[in-house]
Amino acid sequence: MSSSSVALRISIPIPIPTITVAPSPAWLESSISKSAMEIIDKVSRISLAYPQSRRAFI
Repeated sequence: MSSSSVALRISIPIPIPTITVAPSPAWLESSISKSAMEIIDKVSRISLAYPQSRRAFI
């Protein structure tokens, strides 16, 4: 029973990325860059809001 659940876990994630990547690589790239920009924006906001804590980390 455990071996069948492991096989399902392995087989399920493989077709999903190929389906999403193959028809729209541009959409995937834009979503990745958008999320990266969001992360950079959040980090810059945190560093601006807490310059003392940023100095402490360095």
